[in-house]
Amino acid sequence: MEQLTIWTIYDKPKDYPHGFIARKFLASRDSLVPTQSIMICSNIEPIQQELEANGFAKVSRDFADQPSIVESWL
Repeated sequence: MEQLTIWTIYDKPKDYPHGFIARKFLASRDSLVPTQSIMICSNIEPIQQELEANGFAKVSRDFADQPSIVESWL
């Protein structure tokens, strides 16, 4: 089954209230599974640069997303 990698960047979520954290998810037709892969930084720019350098494209947050979600990268 084909899986899509999605990185979601959060700004000070409840479990990491000190900066930005990006979490990797694997999405398939029927599921969205969190992985153990994360990136943590006090500024968002290094995370964005890393994701862009690895070929990911930014998707803006949806108004229905959790307030701590900044954006996702596919």
